[in-house]
Amino acid sequence: MLTSPVLFTLGYQGRTIDQVIDLLTSSTVTLLIDIRRDAYSRKPGFTGSELRRAIEAAGIEYRHVPELGIPKEKRAQANSLESTKAVLDWYEDEYLPTVDHYIRDLAKLISAEPSALMCFESEPAMCHRSRLAVVLSKTTSMQIVDL
Repeated sequence: MLTSPVLFTLGYQGRTIDQVIDLLTSSTVTLLIDIRRDAYSRKPGFTGSELRRAIEAAGIEYRHVPELGIPKEKRAQANSLESTKAVLDWYEDEYLPTVDHYIRDLAKLISAEPSALMCFESEPAMCHRSRLAVVLSKTTSMQIVDL
């Protein structure tokens, strides 16, 4: 049983937009925070404007915070398990401290309503959303639950 406020995370890899919406609504999420640097996807329904329309039609607020995504040139370096870990370490140790004001603003938002951080990667440990969620959890004392 969850005893403290929850910050949800999810990756849409391998899921349809309807499955994502079902996960969000069944978890009572009212704010979806897209933390991809670029809100573009070859997967139907997950490009920025399409995603926003579908999410908002389900009664969930959509926010894109590209400043919390990993820059394209860094993502391109993540082509093996070791290099992915190195990029995620860089994100946590070097990049996140430079965007502290976005983290503070996000902490206020997620403390005010049930929220989920979204990115592409299905495996939380292989995605920057988990690193960001840990930082936010330390700031807000929220539990992290991956959907």
